[in-house]
Amino acid sequence: MIDQQLYIDGVLMDLPENTDVVLDIKSNLFRDVTKMTSNYTYTIQLPRTVHNLSVLQQADRPKSGSRYPYIFHKCSYFRGGVEIIKDGRLNVLSIEENVEVSIYWGIMPAFTKLLDSGMKLNELGVTDRVLFEKYNTPNTREEAVSNGIFFAYYNPYRIESKDNFGINLVQRNKYTTTQYSPSRGRIRTGTEVGKYISGNIESASNMICALIPFLPSSTAKVQAQGKGDYRSYAVLDKYMRVISVSGEDETLEVYTIRGEARAAYLVVNAPAEYYSTLSLSVTGLTPMHEMIDGDNKEDFVGDDVAVDEYKTSPKFLQPCVTVNWLLSRIARKSGVSFVWQDDEAKKMLNNLVVPIINNKADDKTIIGNLTADVKSRDGLGALSFSVNNSLTSVTPSTGSDVQKLTITKDCELTFDVQVQYYVRHQFEDAAEIQLPMGVKMTVTTPSTTGGEASTQEYEFGDLKYEDGQVKYPVVLRRYAIDGYLYLLSAGTNTISLKKDDVLTFETIMHGINTVNMPSVYGGKITASVKSGDSVPIGGSFPIGINLPEIEVTNFIKFLALITGSFPRQLTNSTQVQFIMFTRVWANKANAYDWSGKLIPYDRQGAPRKSEYSVSDFMQHNRYKWKEDEETTGDYDADLVISNQTLDYEQDTWTLPFAASDDNRIPIRTLDSFGMKNGGEYKGCKERIMTLRDDKEQAALRFGIDLQNIFDTKYKQLAASIAKAHVITERLN
Repeated sequence: MIDQQLYIDGVLMDLPENTDVVLDIKSNLFRDVTKMTSNYTYTIQLPRTVHNLSVLQQADRPKSGSRYPYIFHKCSYFRGGVEIIKDGRLNVLSIEENVEVSIYWGIMPAFTKLLDSGMKLNELGVTDRVLFEKYNTPNTREEAVSNGIFFAYYNPYRIESKDNFGINLVQRNKYTTTQYSPSRGRIRTGTEVGKYISGNIESASNMICALIPFLPSSTAKVQAQGKGDYRSYAVLDKYMRVISVSGEDETLEVYTIRGEARAAYLVVNAPAEYYSTLSLSVTGLTPMHEMIDGDNKEDFVGDDVAVDEYKTSPKFLQPCVTVNWLLSRIARKSGVSFVWQDDEAKKMLNNLVVPIINNKADDKTIIGNLTADVKSRDGLGALSFSVNNSLTSVTPSTGSDVQKLTITKDCELTFDVQVQYYVRHQFEDAAEIQLPMGVKMTVTTPSTTGGEASTQEYEFGDLKYEDGQVKYPVVLRRYAIDGYLYLLSAGTNTISLKKDDVLTFETIMHGINTVNMPSVYGGKITASVKSGDSVPIGGSFPIGINLPEIEVTNFIKFLALITGSFPRQLTNSTQVQFIMFTRVWANKANAYDWSGKLIPYDRQGAPRKSEYSVSDFMQHNRYKWKEDEETTGDYDADLVISNQTLDYEQDTWTLPFAASDDNRIPIRTLDSFGMKNGGEYKGCKERIMTLRDDKEQAALRFGIDLQNIFDTKYKQLAASIAKAHVITERLN
């Protein structure tokens, strides 16, 4: 006879001592969260007594209307005075000669649903958005932890050459010679040392040019020829200020130039006739070598920000989210919260960050459009217009008689300029050659050093052929109305703009002006943030769809792994609690000896079945970070179990994230000059990073040593698994 009691919703049920209550109990101590299984009972036969039927609200009667059999009920089960089942869930299966019920516990429905759903992090229904700019100012560390969504310092640039990485990491004195090719156009050098220049390539069909990375101690050997504001060469520092500039050359000269202490770039100009033969070479450490040099004093987080100068806004950073913020969103969506109870684990999780790698746009990414009506004017010259509505990155937002626009934030805008004009038909012949009228937009960029502003010009309209020759369209007289030809000049262009740039528009004509001057009678200027599959500069960045496509349960499994934690048996329907393995062994002296309760006395302490290994473990259990060719280091780890009777090795799990080299999250290519000046977006595998605790600003580094985690947090677990004694017993 067994002394046993069953309580349903706090009510003691009639349960004879000879009633079999068979329990199937499984320990989740060595299981990860994705393999947690519930404990359950076989069918329990309750006697059909008046008391039991009363508790069941007479559910055996069709007319009772009771919903008792259709809902779960809280229950607890005691055997021999010991509470075997706490916070169990009971459901009624059937009522015949007896009342058949079953109980399960350990995993609650909300968690079971989450396990079965395969829900991913990018399916959490997150609607938060941030403005995506070219220069995104990182938040403070305190803001990052508090807000959950933030910008942080990291290095977003890819390593373009694995060979160079390997050579220069080991042999710092290894120099290389790099050949460069010119581009068509010219780059203004100015004539004075200390002046800022933009480095932009200006249109010039008779010139070729190059902007070359050029570091201290490097030697350049170049052919060059230039004069005026477009000298043969100029050496610039990293702020685009002129360090040295050549004289004027009437013929092509060969220069050997030494990299000065502050050198960063070399500008070269030459006549276009030397396009296919011009020699441009630099011998020395390239910027890429400097960037990956382990002893470099720079911390390369986007711009060249020195270790103690985390004050700037690096280029092309994407937002990040904290792990704690993600856990709160998982709880909100699934109804299940995940809680770590140990301070050590909490501290680690507080510092974990998921940088957003994806850059997908959605239907809310584009923020407004600029529209302006062009006002009439006679002859060529500056255009005035009325702004009807504008973008957040352009002022004024509205206004009449406007002649300039000011950029308030770095952005990339697509302009569509259409101007309607008319000219008097000049000849009586059936046709005449007409000079096309176009619109020139001038972008004036103020100097950041107090020097002269730089300008860049863009033309709109079908004015020239590809070789730069002016178009002279033939206009038929029959197109004239009352002696006037009514024409349209239209064109589009996508232009990268900086904060404080000033835009002006004017009508222009190319070629020799032998015709009547045009008169503008209308038109429209529109501008919008460049749209596409990716979020453009100045667009609204959607957080939700750009979160990692990682299953929530794998994400939780990863967090449990790196904190050395395991999920406790569930007693709360909406919460999964984790405790560290080290705490289990620290409290081993306080553990109860259940041998007398689990193993029948007549078996003299020997269980029904004994096994001497834990399934799923081998001698070497390798955990690998997700493979990413942009990661150069080896960060995989091996959980070693010292038991020679086990199979030798296995690849246990590929983690859902790739490892990172220090603070590198490689989502941008270098530009065409091999410099960190923009390049293009190019995603990498998902990353997990840690917040540095030695900076006031939010700054990231990898900082996860998985092998050290195994060697410390899993040391006692590994030793116990090596000499495991797993018992199977039946309670009835």
